[in-house]
Amino acid sequence: MLRGGKHGSVITTSDIDDRTYQSETLQQNETVLLLGEVKPNSATVIFSLWSTMIGSTLLLMPRITRDAGIFPSIGATVLMCISNTFTATLMIRLGDAYGMNTAAVLEQFGRAVHMFGVLVSVVVLLGACSIYHIYICDGVMKLASVPIDDMKYRPLFAVGIALVVFVVGLLKHLQPLFKAAGYAIVLVMLIVAFILVKAVLQFTDKKTDCVPSSSPLGMGWNGFGPFVENCAAMALSLYIHSLLLPILRCATRPEKNTRDLCVAFVATATSIAGPAALAAYAFRNCETISSDFLTMFDDWFTTVARCAVILLVAIVYPILLFNSRQQTIPILLQREDFPYWCHVLFNVVALVLCTIPCAIHAQTTIVATTLGVCAIMWVTLLPVAMHWAHVRRTDPERQTFLFIAVHAVLCLFGVGLIIVTLLSETTKILN
Repeated sequence: MLRGGKHGSVITTSDIDDRTYQSETLQQNETVLLLGEVKPNSATVIFSLWSTMIGSTLLLMPRITRDAGIFPSIGATVLMCISNTFTATLMIRLGDAYGMNTAAVLEQFGRAVHMFGVLVSVVVLLGACSIYHIYICDGVMKLASVPIDDMKYRPLFAVGIALVVFVVGLLKHLQPLFKAAGYAIVLVMLIVAFILVKAVLQFTDKKTDCVPSSSPLGMGWNGFGPFVENCAAMALSLYIHSLLLPILRCATRPEKNTRDLCVAFVATATSIAGPAALAAYAFRNCETISSDFLTMFDDWFTTVARCAVILLVAIVYPILLFNSRQQTIPILLQREDFPYWCHVLFNVVALVLCTIPCAIHAQTTIVATTLGVCAIMWVTLLPVAMHWAHVRRTDPERQTFLFIAVHAVLCLFGVGLIIVTLLSETTKILN
């Protein structure tokens, strides 16, 4: 018998057994829905997490690193990698306690926490889908030699992409796409190679024409705003927390989950920060670096790299859509086993929301800021607060000074990062 929870309520052994049975049934159903009957090994889990997290951030980070300064940018990446890896391990601990299912974990801390956690997660997932939709559309139009601001053809491309994603999204489980995400590490390596090769060529042959900078890049501090932007970008790129438990639940060696998770986070952060730092230094004499690194070049290698990025985000897009659906519909219907027409209807509504900004060529600044803020909530505040509440409920003796200090610092760090991000982005919009 344990004492804890709200108003000092008593949690009996039978209550825990009932919750365990329900969470195990829920996670078994989710496992089959997500990956079918086949469980992935450690390598597949690592590569899938790696390619899912990295997305198209690779092409944005050279510009962010250029603005922040190389050493501060590396520092921000290391900081967010350590923070996100730690909070992700907290999610694993919560999953071990309540069932390797995000909904089962959130439900343990009350309906308000459950609703808030799902809302923030779905905003991040669908927001990322919207940005991926725009990126795929821009990339395909460039490959087709159609200007991306051609409003005669852009809506057609946007709708065409939505139709393709809709067909893929009709799958009842995502085993093929999950496997594809594992193999997509080849695409990630190709994009990394592209950035490295272009940086080396810039060192040796000055292959890229650019507007010379009046003040070439320094290695040190370039201001607090760019540093915060770097932290927010890495928080979003290293966001996997609300998708983590059902993926790791499927692993063939669950005792290695923490190790596999740490490897995936370090690999993702390294493959982002390393090429970005080299590219930023190689192009240090340029006034600016494009937010899409590919647009600075026009050759066959660029075309191949663009195809790789389009394929990478096209694999991740339906996975994010699937997970947002699995989190939203059970709350709306108050049941886990929803009919197939709900599956189809959600896809239609979500894809309409993702297609409209793409079709009208809308600016994504507000969307990206919202994504960054929501991602920071999920990678700092939610896991830390839930783990703290869990320890208070089940093992209060573990609340040592070090335990409280670490959890409090992470919460304050999350709140501070959210406030500074909002202030920084608001200033940019107003100016």
